[in-house]
Amino acid sequence: MSVPILRWALWLIALAGYTYLLIVPNNWLPTWLQHTISKRITNEFSYGKLAHLSSYALLTATTFLLPVGWRGWAVCVAVMSLHGFGTEYVQTFTGRHGCWFDVGIDHIGVGTGLLLGGLGYWLFGGRPGAGLDGIAAAPQVQGDAGRND
Repeated sequence: MSVPILRWALWLIALAGYTYLLIVPNNWLPTWLQHTISKRITNEFSYGKLAHLSSYALLTATTFLLPVGWRGWAVCVAVMSLHGFGTEYVQTFTGRHGCWFDVGIDHIGVGTGLLLGGLGYWLFGGRPGAGLDGIAAAPQVQGDAGRND
């Protein structure tokens, strides 16, 4: 399997897995996960909310590694945004409750992923959508470099 196909496969599997966890009824989740996500960090913020933020940040940051051009990369980021709205809407049909607060948390995660992914590509000289191919591993040596003709 080629590297670009592997990148896409891993990203899509991660997105599908997280989608499953977001839209299934709570009683379909593993027992340990049911108890963990409801634990509170503060009055308004639970481990479930932290999972929303970190998952969207990670999925969005990894869009910088996908082998697509600028437009394709922008579509991937738009998919992440729409995913936040869509999964909260679907939750209203599965016995869970979708809420605007979660959509906001999801988008804070998307923004965080954009900042982290952008920072990584700025530091390593790449660009969004270039995948790892946009990062030069070593300077190319030219056979006639430094020779005056």
